[in-house]
Amino acid sequence: MQKKPAQIQNKPKHPGGRPSEYTKEKGDFICEIVATHPIGLPTLCKMYNEMPSEPTIQRWRYQYEEFRLKYAYAKVQQADLLAEQCL
Repeated sequence: MQKKPAQIQNKPKHPGGRPSEYTKEKGDFICEIVATHPIGLPTLCKMYNEMPSEPTIQRWRYQYEEFRLKYAYAKVQQADLLAEQCL
C-alpha cells in the first residue's frame, strides 16, 4: 500500500511574529508626551494607556528612522524642560 505524497502549496513564507503597530500618528504622540514631561519613559508608559510598552518604543526607535530622529529631538526638549526646572 503506497501513500500519496502531500500536496505542496506555494504560499509565501510568513515572516513570523505579529505585524508592527507603529504609525506616524503613534510616533508623534509618543514624542509629544516625552517632550512635555520631565519624567522617564517607563513612568510615562504606565501613566498613559495609549502608550505602547517601553520595549516596543525602544524597538521602534531602531526600526523606524523617522521615529528615531523625532524621539531624539523630543529627548532634547525634555532635557531643556528638566534644566529649566533646576533653575
